[in-house]
Amino acid sequence: MADPTPAKTVSSVPSPSPTEDSTFTFTDGASLPEGTDIGWGEKLSRDTGWKKDDSRSQPGRFAYDNAADTCTATFQLFQLSSTAGMSGLDDRQASDLLVWQTLGMTATGASDRGFDGRFFLNELGGSFVEGRQFSVTINDMGLFSAARAFVAADRGLTLLVSCEGTDIGEVAHEVLSKAAILIDLP
Repeated sequence: MADPTPAKTVSSVPSPSPTEDSTFTFTDGASLPEGTDIGWGEKLSRDTGWKKDDSRSQPGRFAYDNAADTCTATFQLFQLSSTAGMSGLDDRQASDLLVWQTLGMTATGASDRGFDGRFFLNELGGSFVEGRQFSVTINDMGLFSAARAFVAADRGLTLLVSCEGTDIGEVAHEVLSKAAILIDLP
């Protein structure tokens, strides 16, 4: 008889390996000038180990499946003002909320369960952007959610990686190492 209790592991996933410690912090986000453009930069589209999934892609959202079809990485960019619960939050709090909304969960106690992480800034290497992350594996299904909110620019970015039968930590690290948040000042 199978054990009715699923095996659950909650862990932190390493952020991209630093080459310098120049980080755009949550506090820095409050000083972004009006007209700042925020977006995703990624290299999965040029990686033979990943293929774009057009059936799940739409404006502001694009998805990739790994070659083995065991993992999916979904990037999303949207206006924070169109997202419930964002009123009055700072960048860190809004980022926590995005992590949980991406997983389809409520954010009660989110700051206690999530952890700090980093995205590359503008290029893949050199500088970083603070973000919030959460990772969990239940039985053989791994989920990793990472987010960064820019309240002053009214933009949010989320990354959701899901894997079945594959180490979520390794795959999330790979995806993070091939993605960057782009900040274009006016």
